[in-house]
Amino acid sequence: MVVEGLAGQSLVDICSYADTVARARFEAGFDISEVQTAFNVLEETLCRLVISEAAPQNVVEAAGLIDTVLGAAKDVIARTWVSPC
Repeated sequence: MVVEGLAGQSLVDICSYADTVARARFEAGFDISEVQTAFNVLEETLCRLVISEAAPQNVVEAAGLIDTVLGAAKDVIARTWVSPC
């Protein structure tokens, strides 16, 4: 999902996935901090990978895209968590 979001510059798939994860974890009794932490770890891991693999002139843009995609996902998680249907 994240890769598709980065490549296609679309947030639809990652936001749909984040909504599904948030609903499932909410219903299972997880704390929101656990879900947000998992997405934070994913973001950190992807940024480390980008820094080690991307050409230096592309690192800032790639890191910004990762931040945008996962930031949107974390926003969906928070909004879903406070208003589960």
